[in-house]
Amino acid sequence: CLIHTAAHGLSDRYIRKGLIALDPGIVNALEGKPVAVFDAILDKRTKYGEAEEREGIKAIISVPMMLREKAIGVIRVYKAEEYQFTEDEMHFVCLVANLGAIALENARLYDRLHADYKSLQSDILEWRATLGEEWISKEPGVVAPRWWKFV
Repeated sequence: CLIHTAAHGLSDRYIRKGLIALDPGIVNALEGKPVAVFDAILDKRTKYGEAEEREGIKAIISVPMMLREKAIGVIRVYKAEEYQFTEDEMHFVCLVANLGAIALENARLYDRLHADYKSLQSDILEWRATLGEEWISKEPGVVAPRWWKFV
């Protein structure tokens, strides 16, 4: 299932044109292959030719967001005129897409780490309550475990 997450320069009408269709450009990108469409209105690989015509979209490049040799999403770049993307342009968009994939993975890992940290904090508070106040006292003669200083 694909979920539209961000757009820039496209109208709300185009963004909300319907479900994200698995047109051949997106399918190929999800298989790890960049796809360039030079005329989106006439090309059979596009699913929403009329919507693209209303939006003024002529050329589309679809590239995979690769993470550990697996496509986790697709980035699309649109142009208002028929356009043949150069190899350098395709390579640049692929690099940006891969950096985006790394950023998404880092955000996911950070969220999981943060949740684990909050869970650990909660567990420690429960342990403190169970063991009693005297266990964590800073009074002389009461010794807390050495690792306690780091919490």
